[in-house]
Amino acid sequence: MNGKIIAIDALSPKGHITINDFYLNSMGLNVAMFVIGSSIFSKYNKIENRVEFDDSFLKRGRVIHLLFTLCLVLKYLVIAKVKGIDKVVLFSYDIGNVFILSYVSKILGIKLYLFEHNTIPGEHWAKRWLQRLVLKSTVVRFCYTKSALDEFDKLNQSCLFLEHPILENVSFDQLSDTFLDKASQFEYIAFCPSANADVDKIIAFCDLHQNVLFVVKTNLKIKKSNCITKAFFENYNAIMKVSDFIYLPVNLKSRVSGPLFEAMFYGKKIIVELNDFGIFAAGRFNGNVQFSSGEWSVSTRKFDVLSYNNIIKNQLNKTLFE
Repeated sequence: MNGKIIAIDALSPKGHITINDFYLNSMGLNVAMFVIGSSIFSKYNKIENRVEFDDSFLKRGRVIHLLFTLCLVLKYLVIAKVKGIDKVVLFSYDIGNVFILSYVSKILGIKLYLFEHNTIPGEHWAKRWLQRLVLKSTVVRFCYTKSALDEFDKLNQSCLFLEHPILENVSFDQLSDTFLDKASQFEYIAFCPSANADVDKIIAFCDLHQNVLFVVKTNLKIKKSNCITKAFFENYNAIMKVSDFIYLPVNLKSRVSGPLFEAMFYGKKIIVELNDFGIFAAGRFNGNVQFSSGEWSVSTRKFDVLSYNNIIKNQLNKTLFE
């Protein structure tokens, strides 16, 4: 089998498609096998050496989820050993069984590389305990923020900081005439695409910025004339492209927000709050991110996305293959 590594997305979330594609293309021929769930298997049609598994089991309760993901990864750890491959990448994993995988990897002589998305334990004692059980000598974690790096370091885990790539969430959606008619009544459009957004802050800014149409992802109804709300936007990309501001009133602490990096791809002005996430975003992308308390300005600084992403590719390949 050609290739030096097996990559597995054990949870196969739709939200990982674009970033996984970036990583897989970065690793190129070094990937001997990419294991992905059937629900999104077709989305990776340009990736060679795909292997499909039935991910319907992931929706059958917590216990089945835990056992299925454990058996899935164990299967490919054994395959890696048989094929003489000593590295396995997990783009996603179940926090409840990863410590078992670390011990099996130790026995098999395989190094595990984990991408930390929603698996940072925070203050949850059980999650912290489970992550602390993971063998440091066998597992290396890629973290997207310095605070996540600090969290795992306190749990005596081996971690590396890796910037989150700036990518386009490719789609072919269009804006409806109803939306365009509504938007034409306002000077600016502010898209609030995060489900974790502080809705109270959005309502306050609807009152403060009457010349701005706020387009908000939420299950709640905001009864403001300059606000559109939906639980899910089928034309997400199209709205992102025409928006003047991307407003992210979130505080994810040790995690990052996908819309932040999508907004950077399109060169949009990003508005954040004065909190851990906002300080991280404004510090990393100064000139393109501003705090909500000031006067909102659409001006941005030119950012070299290609060079930024190439640095990530080089770091990833250096870590995994040199």
